Amino acid sequence: MKAYQPLLEKYGRQASTYDRRWNLRWGHATMRETISAIPWADADRLLDVGCGTGLLEAAVSSRLRGSTVLVGVDICAPMLQQARRNIPDQTHVALTNAPAEQLPFADQTFNVVICNNSFHYYQHPEMVLAEFRRVLCPSGRLILTDWSSDFPGPRIIYWVLRLAAHAGFSRYSLKHCYTARELDAMLVAAGFHVATARKVAMDLGWGITVVQARA
Repeated sequence: MKAYQPLLEKYGRQASTYDRRWNLRWGHATMRETISAIPWADADRLLDVGCGTGLLEAAVSSRLRGSTVLVGVDICAPMLQQARRNIPDQTHVALTNAPAEQLPFADQTFNVVICNNSFHYYQHPEMVLAEFRRVLCPSGRLILTDWSSDFPGPRIIYWVLRLAAHAGFSRYSLKHCYTARELDAMLVAAGFHVATARKVAMDLGWGITVVQARA
C-alpha cells in the first residue's frame, strides 16, 4: 500500500539493527505485558499482526506444543527476514508478508489475534479491526497492546513526529497514538466486547494500554 511506503523504507533500512536500537527498553517490557495477557489455555491457533523482527515469536516458541501454531504477519519483508534469524525454533511458527488491512487467511482461522506495539501505524484502523474480527473464531480473543496517549511520553513523541512530518523533515507514517478510551470505543464499534483494558506505566513518562477483547 502506497501509504506505508515511508514506513517500509524506514524499517527496511533498520531491520538488522532494530532490536538493538529500539527494543532493549520499552520494546521488551511491552512484549512481556502482551505475553502475560494471552489466554494460553485457550490458544492453539495464534496470529501476531505486525510481528516485526519476531521478538514475541522468539520469546514464546518454547511454550508452543503439539498442534499449536503461531503465525507472524508483517508488511515489511526485511523485518521478516530478521525474524527468521531471531527465532531459534520455528517448528510451530510461520511468517507471512502481508498488510494488516488484507490478512491472507480464511474467516475464523484463529482463536487468538495479537497486535503488539504496531496499532499506531495502521492508516486504516477500522479496516484492521474488521480483519482481526473476521479471522477470529467466535469468542476468540484479541490482545492489543500499544503506545498510550494517556501518558506524557507517547503523547509528546506522537506530536513531535506529526509536526516533523507536516514540516517536511520526516516522512514517518505514524497514524495516531490512542488513549485507552479511544481504543475501547473503536473496539466496541468494530463488534468486540472489551474484557479488560490496563494502563501500564513505564519509566521516563512512557506508558502503554493492554486490551483483551472478545470477538
